[in-house]
Amino acid sequence: MNKILVPVDLSSATAQVCMAAAELAQSMDAQLLILHVIAPLPSTISGYDVFNPYQVTAFRRAFRRAAGRKMKALGRWFKKRCPSTDTVIHEGKPAGEILRLARQEKMDYIVIGSHRHGAMHDLLIGSTAHLVLRQSPCPVVLVPIPSGTGKVQDSAARKEYLDDWTKQRID
Repeated sequence: MNKILVPVDLSSATAQVCMAAAELAQSMDAQLLILHVIAPLPSTISGYDVFNPYQVTAFRRAFRRAAGRKMKALGRWFKKRCPSTDTVIHEGKPAGEILRLARQEKMDYIVIGSHRHGAMHDLLIGSTAHLVLRQSPCPVVLVPIPSGTGKVQDSAARKEYLDDWTKQRID
């Protein structure tokens, strides 16, 4: 059985990336692994402390709880379409964690969104999708995300995902 890694940033573009991954998985009868990476918080900027250790710990816990709720809803959304789906949350640099997991789990494909930030952004900050594309051990499917949107063409599927996510927040 093929294995597909689907890294998500839990932004409004997540639903579009997920729909593309679900379609690919269904056509290939593939197993999905949905990954969200919580990036490390900067402790200093230009030599000045941004957060004290207590704040870093509190923020990390809050990010993990919020990501856990969203990933649980995302997992339910996927299970309806692709029963062989797992979700995981890692902490670290997103591109590095994606590539590490792809190698470790011997993934056959990676489906990732590309936000098209622009050349200046890519030059100064870099793009997770481009780093993954250049260093991936397997084929990468890029899902283009138009700037400032992330809206899904299939509004019924997007509504179902958002409804699941809202229910999870209430539970």
